[in-house]
Amino acid sequence: MSNSSDIILKRAEVLIDQERYELAAKELYKILTTEPDHVDAIANLVRSLTGSSQYSEAKQWIEKLLYLAPDRAYFYYLAAFVEVRIKDFDLAEKHIRTAIQLEPDWAMHFEVLSRIYQHRGKYEEGLIYANEGLRLDPDHIDCLDARLFSLSMLGHKEEAWATINQALKLEPENPYLRRDIGVALMHLGDYEAAEYHLQETLRIEPSYEDVQKHLGKTIKQKQWPYRISRTANVVFNRLLSLPSRLPHTEYGYALLSLLFIAVLFVFLFFKQQTMVWALLILPLGCLLFFISLYLFQFLFNTLWKPVIYISDLWLYTHKKHKHLYQTEKQKVVQTGQLIGIGVILLVLCIIFGKNVPLLAWIVLTIVVLYWYGKHSQKNTSS
Repeated sequence: MSNSSDIILKRAEVLIDQERYELAAKELYKILTTEPDHVDAIANLVRSLTGSSQYSEAKQWIEKLLYLAPDRAYFYYLAAFVEVRIKDFDLAEKHIRTAIQLEPDWAMHFEVLSRIYQHRGKYEEGLIYANEGLRLDPDHIDCLDARLFSLSMLGHKEEAWATINQALKLEPENPYLRRDIGVALMHLGDYEAAEYHLQETLRIEPSYEDVQKHLGKTIKQKQWPYRISRTANVVFNRLLSLPSRLPHTEYGYALLSLLFIAVLFVFLFFKQQTMVWALLILPLGCLLFFISLYLFQFLFNTLWKPVIYISDLWLYTHKKHKHLYQTEKQKVVQTGQLIGIGVILLVLCIIFGKNVPLLAWIVLTIVVLYWYGKHSQKNTSS
């Protein structure tokens, strides 16, 4: 490595730490023009390209990097990191397990493996690998962060708070940690604490745009219509999950099977409909109870939506919070337009649809609303 390359590389690393990825990439290309196999320059270029979301180009350089240095664990870690970003979790796991084979004592490898399993929705496994990383390095902040996320998704509130306190003792001014704490507390339903940590994130890093979205969701969830909706759905879901909570569920299925065999036997040999109904009343009653619960939950959520809609409208126009909801405000306007079109079609149905089956008008309304919603989404995204 020449002195000039060494100076350029250090300058590029500083730019990467400052998240000035495009400038860092320009500096690194200067090295690669004269030294195309400079592995440290390629590794930092992969970091720059990944930071600026140029994943396809980053993958090309990763392939060259692994070809030039197949025994460097850090390069496999970088490869796994890129694959996680593009959501190829199988290839990411393959790379990070290779890195673990080469360097089994690096905690950051287990943090990435934990994230991979979290992306797959396997939070128990994610917690196991985060704990393995913390066994190697008890103060590894990213492993603590990964552990916190798994704990929050699993609903382990006390352990989550212990992890939060440990992480904040290490890096109280880390904006990324504060953001992740706020998101974890949202999952745990502690919206007051979540709002505090998200506000702290903005104090440390005011330009952190992603936090605005999470802060908006947190403030929404503190409004009384959302609290009532959450409480009602918790009750519904607990009642609906009663069968799975009963001990020895397989015995219940066996008894139910025997009951229906008894019903069939009574009906075929005794022709006693009264006895049949007596035997069927318990399972039928249970079945009707759970069907009614599903129906009531659906009706409640449907009828409660206008209340939430009005609450959102108030929040979007409130001076204190309206800057958090520019995108959501557009969605509300679009929803209002959809409702308006639906009302117009209903009026047309009443006036002109006397000789047309009502079902045809309902189908037409659904088709028009679906098309309009898709069209509005495309316009918004473009």
